[in-house]
Amino acid sequence: MQNFILINKILLLAFWAVFIVDFIWPVHIAILPLGLLMGVIHAVEFFWQRKALKDTGESDIQALVQTLLFGVLYWRPLVKRG
Repeated sequence: MQNFILINKILLLAFWAVFIVDFIWPVHIAILPLGLLMGVIHAVEFFWQRKALKDTGESDIQALVQTLLFGVLYWRPLVKRG
């Protein structure tokens, strides 16, 4: 399971890197809307899980950044442990 999470986190980091490059130099039309949609979904996840993340001792800024980058891959293991 740890390998699955690690591989998906690497893939998400690669996606966000492509999204940033595409945001600066538009190349592919589908990347920008997909990245914006993922950002909105991850922001909703953060506010939905904010209390649970605070209960685990995570700072709001760290939890926000990690949730925006990785979404459920970040907060789910913390909430399960906490």
